[in-house]
Amino acid sequence: MAPQHDEPRFHDRNDFLYDEDPDGFACPLGAHVRRTNPRAVLKPYPTAQSLSMSEAHRLLRRARVFGPALVDTTAFQDPASTATNPLIDLVDDGAARGIHFFCVNASIKSQFEFVQQTWCNNPRFSGLRVNKDPITGDNARTDAPPSHMEIPRHPVAYRTAALPRFVTVRAGAYLFMPSIAALRFLSSFRSG
Repeated sequence: MAPQHDEPRFHDRNDFLYDEDPDGFACPLGAHVRRTNPRAVLKPYPTAQSLSMSEAHRLLRRARVFGPALVDTTAFQDPASTATNPLIDLVDDGAARGIHFFCVNASIKSQFEFVQQTWCNNPRFSGLRVNKDPITGDNARTDAPPSHMEIPRHPVAYRTAALPRFVTVRAGAYLFMPSIAALRFLSSFRSG
């Protein structure tokens, strides 16, 4: 809805589809946000079927950042700034930092694992070629071709250099949480 700049009035909007952007000019087809919730544009399926498939694989997800920032992000806020790009020659200082990622789903297999394997790590997602998820994809594997982000533009699309692996899993856990019906059932027992 606002591909060229942040638009504060849309910060709570989640009721949009990508059908007005079928070629990915506003949001690239391989973008993380589009892969993890493709909405109504899963190729080659019609809109209703695509939307139904996307809904079947939805996750409730949240992330919490920990540790100090590696780069001062205020340098990105002024597009007219002539400051040197802070990402050039960036070196990890070794400080502990990252994201705690949490998701809630009814089926680990058909939601979290499906999204990660079938949508994020699929280099041919949505008709692309050698383009895994730029954020959570298992990029930079030595046993697979390098992954590149393709960004549609006129007259020629941009193609990034080979993508590094941005996310490295350090630990994980699958935890069981009873359903609301199960909690109600358990709460109906009274000690005697």
